[in-house]
Amino acid sequence: ARTTAWGDAVLVREALANLVANAIAYTPPHGVVTLYAARDGELCRLTVEDSGAGLSLAECAALGQRFRRGPRADQGGAGLGVAIARSIAQRHRGGLDLRPRPNAPGLLAVLWWPAGPAAPATPAPPEETA
Repeated sequence: ARTTAWGDAVLVREALANLVANAIAYTPPHGVVTLYAARDGELCRLTVEDSGAGLSLAECAALGQRFRRGPRADQGGAGLGVAIARSIAQRHRGGLDLRPRPNAPGLLAVLWWPAGPAAPATPAPPEETA
């Protein structure tokens, strides 16, 4: 189903790109990175789920700090991707939640912000002129 949410498309794309790049970097070959987008009531949620080694809750809490990298950081990078994504979410009056995947290795990164007004379910038909 199609959904609409309000936000700066360039910034949201940058936040999502950072989260996807991290998920790919920390997921082993033949692992899986899955993206979900949903409007949940008044919130827009973009979720990046990976099947990498994952992190503990304490590691997830520390990861959003600038220049902070996960304990298995064997990939290049400055450690700014999560901090940038969180900052973009905050500019949209939202946030970024990081948590271990339930019942499986990996990580869930949930970018969320107020969705704004709901879009009409179907477009209005064009008005006829005589």
